[in-house]
Amino acid sequence: VPPRPPPPPPSPAPPPPLSPPPPDACGSLLGRTSLRSLGLMYCSELPTGSCDSYYYLGKAGNHRLCHERSSRGDCMSSEIFYCSPPPALPPSPLPPPSPPPPPPR
Repeated sequence: VPPRPPPPPPSPAPPPPLSPPPPDACGSLLGRTSLRSLGLMYCSELPTGSCDSYYYLGKAGNHRLCHERSSRGDCMSSEIFYCSPPPALPPSPLPPPSPPPPPPR
């Protein structure tokens, strides 16, 4: 009798589930401004007192809320969370209508 083949290796453990975002974190983005609009990359670059008005948006679609660290008074960021779909932004103003073409001659 030929020897039995070895059993297949166990499948790798599934990755741990992502921790859920803070309660209503995606809704917390509404009314805040992206750091990119200021040309900033990190919440810690914000002046003290304005932290709660901004959020970080990473290239992979990850978000972090900026908030003030009470112990030091500087700005820091929350844990990463993802919004799917991204929060609705207010509609941008429509461009003015283009002028009518000149009449044919």
